[in-house]
Amino acid sequence: MRLASKIFLTSALVIVVLAGAAILSLRAVGRLASVNREITTQTVPALRLAAGAREAIAPLTRLEARALVLRDARYVTLWGERAAQVARDLERLGEYATTALEAARLGEAREAFEGYRSVVAREWEFVGHGDVRRALLLADTDALTLSGRVESSLDDLMNATHARALAAQAEAAHLEARTWTAVLVALGAAVGLALLATGL
Repeated sequence: MRLASKIFLTSALVIVVLAGAAILSLRAVGRLASVNREITTQTVPALRLAAGAREAIAPLTRLEARALVLRDARYVTLWGERAAQVARDLERLGEYATTALEAARLGEAREAFEGYRSVVAREWEFVGHGDVRRALLLADTDALTLSGRVESSLDDLMNATHARALAAQAEAAHLEARTWTAVLVALGAAVGLALLATGL
């Protein structure tokens, strides 16, 4: 093989190796950007929304108790407004539940919250008929159980969302480490081929 052919072949091999390393690097950068974008636009808003809905349940139950004990229509109205806001937040969470586990936990939270609202509506009916004792009994049993189930389901939802984010970050870190290894190997191979070409 002539000298010019050897130099050309060596140069071509160097270019191929460096191009392969560049492609792997671009893929890694793209995946890292995708993970960061997903965390910023999906995970963080989902966690904030779920945490807000979860933190709203305890004040909601306190409002329910005040409305029953004091029988003040203002508390009933305020409870209805806050309950509607929680329902809207749970509806919006559907936009961020991307895995089957998240969707299942969100479904449980929605179902429990609708059950809680239904029980509280029955409490208002009992109060309207003058049967405060049965209303208080419902508040201490069914309503309390369902509100606790809402909180538990939202906790599970946040754990699932956080686990998804951690898995994406771990995948990105693994891809980054593998890419750096490939780049270093490619650079070493390119230098070796360049030295071979220089020797020729």
